[in-house]
Amino acid sequence: MRPVYAPVLAVFCSLGQLLKGRSGVGSMTFIYVLCRTTFCFLTLILALSVQSTRVWCQTVPKDSVLTLEGALEIARQRNLSVKNSELEIEKVKDELAAAKSERLPKLEVRASGQHNLVRQRYTFDQGVFGNAITTGPIPAQNTQITSQSGISGHVIASASLPLLQQWRIGVGIDQVKVAEDMARQRLRSDTQEIEKQVKNQYYNILETQSELRAVDESIVYYRSLYDLVHRYVLQQVALDYQQMEVQARLAKSEHAALTLNNHLMTQKEHMNQLLNRDLDMDFEVSPVPGPLPLQIDPKDAVSSAMNQRPDVNEARLKIEHEKLGKQAKTLEYLPHVDLKIHYSKLYNVNLIPDEDAAVGLQAKWEFYNWGRRQDELSKKTKAILQAKNQLQETRSRVAIEVKSRIRGVNEAADQIRVSRLAQVAAREKLRVITNKYRVQATLLQDALRAESELTDANSAYNQSVLALWTAIADLEKSLGSSDGV
Repeated sequence: MRPVYAPVLAVFCSLGQLLKGRSGVGSMTFIYVLCRTTFCFLTLILALSVQSTRVWCQTVPKDSVLTLEGALEIARQRNLSVKNSELEIEKVKDELAAAKSERLPKLEVRASGQHNLVRQRYTFDQGVFGNAITTGPIPAQNTQITSQSGISGHVIASASLPLLQQWRIGVGIDQVKVAEDMARQRLRSDTQEIEKQVKNQYYNILETQSELRAVDESIVYYRSLYDLVHRYVLQQVALDYQQMEVQARLAKSEHAALTLNNHLMTQKEHMNQLLNRDLDMDFEVSPVPGPLPLQIDPKDAVSSAMNQRPDVNEARLKIEHEKLGKQAKTLEYLPHVDLKIHYSKLYNVNLIPDEDAAVGLQAKWEFYNWGRRQDELSKKTKAILQAKNQLQETRSRVAIEVKSRIRGVNEAADQIRVSRLAQVAAREKLRVITNKYRVQATLLQDALRAESELTDANSAYNQSVLALWTAIADLEKSLGSSDGV
């Protein structure tokens, strides 16, 4: 940019020398011509700056440009918090499959092997099993049987199908399904939170780039002003401390540019972290279109949030989940009835029958529990009341939040109007005072003060734009919608 300013400064200095010998009406006419010339040169410089910016933008590879929509899509697919929420859903699905398997028969096999340390003896008296006509008493005499020594084995196989428990199992399955819906609502909530963070980070990067462009403009201005003051010092029109002050302002702006560049790199690293990418991956962001005027009815917005907000939906599902839990606890009063098939086999045992098989019903009922189940049901009832209170509290909090976000958007939009007016005024003031200083019609301090005011106005405007986009992102999240307002 300095080669562009050099001929301009030379022309201004020449015109300033000519102005010294003029006075009266001729001097005023000359000042008017000088102002017209200044405006033309500034317009030319601005056009060259815009053209150079366009050429620089065209050199940026398309693959390195990250749009806001692209960043949001990458975050939905790759963000680690979103992935963990998806894994929570998969865990609940596994729990649902396990709950459904309880309806099926339970198959069990038990086996044991043992070594007899003490020999067992059994005595059967004569005729203990009866007295046959042909053979006489059974047994014919007192008989003693001794168990075999060594290792004996026992194998039992069984299959049991729950009958009355099917009702309670079905209620448990429904409860797990509700838990899965709750996990999906938490996934929506986490996704919307990540989307909000991505948007805010994206807007922060844009705001930092705007600040950096404003600082670059200040650097260009101070460099041109330094050259002008340096010429005035050589001509003994300005003092050395004035040149030093401009040089100090220039160094301060260059340091601010370095700080903003470092801050921009940190912001990009945070963005890459949200997108689960390499932290050192460089990219450029594309400008987002200006926000459209919003006309939002608070009542409609609150009603929409009550239907869309994942935390409200999760609170509703929590009530249903607790009700199903109480129903399942009530069904525990019923006895357990199973259809059971049983088979057992003894090995190396000759004393008793070594094989047995049977099929039938098996029932188990705890008819008295010392008030334990009543206490458990009372606990479930209180949990339902807690869930209802939580829903009411959540609805109230959401209503307050939505209305507050709408007011925040309106305030941020109005602040942009104020900041824009201040920015235009500061820019015009700087232009006028700079032109006056070039013809030595004002003090250097006035020019420096005007430039500082413009820098503050630019920063305030950039911050107001960032505040509006942040307020809109907060409003979108408070409405529970990922598709914008």
